[in-house]
Amino acid sequence: MNQEEIIEKLSELEKKIYGLTLKCDTLQKQLDAAIEENLEQKELIKKQKEQISHFQNQENFNKIVSAIVAESSNPAGLRKKLNEFIADLDQCIQFLDQY
Repeated sequence: MNQEEIIEKLSELEKKIYGLTLKCDTLQKQLDAAIEENLEQKELIKKQKEQISHFQNQENFNKIVSAIVAESSNPAGLRKKLNEFIADLDQCIQFLDQY
């Protein structure tokens, strides 16, 4: 091999390395974006699970209120107090969710 062929081969190799470097950078950016999206989706799923749990708890409270009211001699007063209690609990949960 003469010097010109070696220089030509090195030039081709340099171009290929540059192309691979660009591809690597592009793939790294895509990976970073996918990781970020994955984290966001996990956070969304966590919040949705918390909301489902909250709704299930609220449904359980409503069942308890209905059962107690059916047995109570003063259902209107008891229902009002239990609804106030539930509203206070909901406010506490919302407050805690902010932190």
